[in-house]
Amino acid sequence: MKREFLEELKLEKDVIDKIMAENGKDIEKYKSESETLKVTNEQQKTQLEAANEQIESFKSMDVEAIKKSADEYKKKFEEAEKNHKAELDKIAYNSAAEKFIDSLKPKDNLSKSAILAEFAKKEFKLDGDSFQGAKEWAEQFKKDNAAHFADGKDDTTPVSSGGEHSNPLDGDVDKFVAAAMKGAGIKEDKK
Repeated sequence: MKREFLEELKLEKDVIDKIMAENGKDIEKYKSESETLKVTNEQQKTQLEAANEQIESFKSMDVEAIKKSADEYKKKFEEAEKNHKAELDKIAYNSAAEKFIDSLKPKDNLSKSAILAEFAKKEFKLDGDSFQGAKEWAEQFKKDNAAHFADGKDDTTPVSSGGEHSNPLDGDVDKFVAAAMKGAGIKEDKK
C-alpha cells in the first residue's frame, strides 16, 4: 500500500500515518517469517543432498567404513544444525532490532540506518521480544539526537544575516553522517 493512494482518498495525515504504521508491522512480520522459511528450506535441501551423497557412497563401503562415515556425517549434521540455529537467531535479532528502532520513530531512512548502526554497536541481548537495557539507551540517545526522530525538535535553524547556517549539533553532525554511512554500507571517501 502506498501513501499516495491513501492521500487520494482525502484521509487525514494522522489517519494515513496510523494505517501506514500498521501496514509496516504486517510487512515486517511476514518478511521475517519469509526469511526464516527460506533459510530453513535451503538448510533442509543442503542436508538432503548431503544425505543422498552419503547413501550412494555406502554402496561400496565395508561395515567399518560405514560406521566411521556415519559418525562423520553425524558430526557434520550437528554442526549444520548449530549454524542453522545461529542464522535463524540472527534473523530474529535483526528483525527485532528494526522493529525496536521503528518504534522510536526515526525521522527518515538515513536516520534509521544511522540509529541501527549505533544500536548494533551496543550488542544488546535479546530477551524474548525486548532488548535488555535498550529502552534506557534509547531515551538518552533520543535526547542527544532529537533532530533525527519524527517526534524530536525541528532540525532547521534560521539563517543568520551573514548567510551562514548555524548548526545546533556542532561536531555531532560528522559523527552522525559517519554512522549513517556505515549503517548504509557506504565507505567514506578519504582524500
